[in-house]
Amino acid sequence: MQKLKNVFGFTFIELMVAVLIVGIVSAIAYPLYINSVEKALGAKAVENLHCIRTALINFFVENTSYTNNLATLQTYNQFSQNDGDWQYTVVVVNDPGPPKNYSFTITASRLVGRFINQTITLTHPYKQAPTITYPGGFNHWPPV
Repeated sequence: MQKLKNVFGFTFIELMVAVLIVGIVSAIAYPLYINSVEKALGAKAVENLHCIRTALINFFVENTSYTNNLATLQTYNQFSQNDGDWQYTVVVVNDPGPPKNYSFTITASRLVGRFINQTITLTHPYKQAPTITYPGGFNHWPPV
């Protein structure tokens, strides 16, 4: 029987080592990817909170009161009302006083994913700077 010369290829061990390396890299990369996606979704929610805040302020300038109707606010500033990832709600205090107490709170609630039902809240008291509150006392999204 004649031996084949100059035959090139991979041995089973070499293939198994390659598969092992790909598996290890995937195990490290996948959680980092998921965390990056969550950060992007959190940034999108914060952007929408600020857009809704701007719409509320524009509405107040024209009407001297706030509204909690997101459809009405769409005409004052474009934002995503319900994008499948977050649901937005507005709670308004229209108290002309005295003393005046116009304030509002906008909440973004996570609808899907690992952090379902977690919320990001923007609170804007009368004549004060707005504050953003993340779940669990964190100062960023995702809350881990």
